[in-house]
Amino acid sequence: MKIGNKALLYKDWKYGKWFLPVITLELFLIFGLNLVQKNDFTIIGVGPQIQILLGPELFRYSAGLFLLTVTMLVMSSALFNYERKITTYTCATSMPFKRADIIKSKWLIGSYNIFFSFFIVYALMNTELILNFCWKDYFKYITYWFVIGVSLSLFIFGLMMLLQSLNGSVIIGSLLTVLFVGFPITLMFLFIAIMERNPCVSLAFGNGIDSVNSGFNIGNFIYRMFAFFTSISGIITLSLILLAITALFYIISKKIYVNNHLELTGRLTTVPSYERVIRVVIAYYTGFVLTLISSAILSNTRYFFRLDIVIALCLIVPAPLYLLNGKLIRIYNKRFE
Repeated sequence: MKIGNKALLYKDWKYGKWFLPVITLELFLIFGLNLVQKNDFTIIGVGPQIQILLGPELFRYSAGLFLLTVTMLVMSSALFNYERKITTYTCATSMPFKRADIIKSKWLIGSYNIFFSFFIVYALMNTELILNFCWKDYFKYITYWFVIGVSLSLFIFGLMMLLQSLNGSVIIGSLLTVLFVGFPITLMFLFIAIMERNPCVSLAFGNGIDSVNSGFNIGNFIYRMFAFFTSISGIITLSLILLAITALFYIISKKIYVNNHLELTGRLTTVPSYERVIRVVIAYYTGFVLTLISSAILSNTRYFFRLDIVIALCLIVPAPLYLLNGKLIRIYNKRFE
């Protein structure tokens, strides 16, 4: 079975090979180094209780995931750099390669870097466990770490590749990718802020652990789902779900890249219909920034993160901004006509 076109793989490897040692080093500094220095196997999030996303190491894991995400964003941008440069995209389109092969090659190189970076650190962890004569006790736990780490990283990378396949510029595409990836995080931030400042809303959604036995509510459901996905069976289930969604990302990005308008390279997007989505996201972020500004001004009043104010700034105000964004995008795109 042919994995990919050798010439394309070589070209993308030339752009992406530097990320293999970078990601490996990041993973080693986040997980492996503490294990070697302290001989403390709870430091990598393993032990009798699987708590990869919980406990006192939450900040370090969050910072590590952020650093890894930024690295994968740069990697996805580098892989699309040749085809998205105004000076080289015509050369890329004239080469005797199918578009499906081009996008496939980028996915293979990026996925290879991620998988083998985790595998190298996983092998180092196993070595350390063997040297400390406790491999049998902890092997399955670092294996769970490896599985969830690879699947989550591939999921994030897959989302980035999907978004990059839509964009017409590497720099603008990277900025838009950040906005799209950060979209659910901003929604979660607003959700938590509204619950903390609005007792009625908090009561309707429940209070997490305190509401586990109080019947069904959204807070109860979220807590139970979080508890399940931090268990061993939950980690395996979550990994399979993430890998399935990543495969879907690949199929969609491949279809988009095969059918996009390469003559629009340099513009905001090579898929004209995608501009509507960009306009919605930009308008939302404008409202989100206004919400943060208003919350800072009204921080000592009862209007701080009040539900009706958040709705007005994030849903109503962005409506006319959607129309304004359309004009701004047209002005930007005229530079490449």
